[in-house]
Amino acid sequence: MKKLNSINWVSFKEDGLYLEDISIGIGINIDEWLTNSNNLEIELEIAKYDEKREYIEFVNYPSISISTYNKTIESINIYPYEYQTSPYFKGDIFIFYKKLEVPFKSDDIESIFQL
Repeated sequence: MKKLNSINWVSFKEDGLYLEDISIGIGINIDEWLTNSNNLEIELEIAKYDEKREYIEFVNYPSISISTYNKTIESINIYPYEYQTSPYFKGDIFIFYKKLEVPFKSDDIESIFQL
């Protein structure tokens, strides 16, 4: 099975989110996904207010974060740009096979979904 070795592009497709060619999504067990699909170094932070909530970041890709509750993925965040010196995702972003040029406006995303 292919494993994630880098994240040079992300793609939102009809059937979910892909980090390169590796599928990831809400409701997936994070431990299984990390074991079966990931070769990248991660940092894990357990929430102070609830030990069942965890936050995962890829060490070399801090602009992509995963939030889990009880080992189940609840959200995946991709930050294509953050103010000034903050880390941002430098790879390509595709939405339904259309490349989103960075920086972008919300209108650019909305135009992809218009018929």
